[in-house]
Amino acid sequence: MVLYANATVLGGDTTVGHDSVIGGNVWLTTSVPPRSFVYHSSQVRVRSVSDALDYSDYSI
Repeated sequence: MVLYANATVLGGDTTVGHDSVIGGNVWLTTSVPPRSFVYHSSQVRVRSVSDALDYSDYSI
């Protein structure tokens, strides 16, 4: 098992199967089967202001 920095395994009955990789910044609260790869995926979305505003929602 490989457990990267900032990974947190919670729970007394939580088990991690053999040959598993737990990535950084993961909060593991359930057991993981053998040969698993668990990772945290953060997404950054960039959009323009005109895409974010729907003018039909505004009234003056």
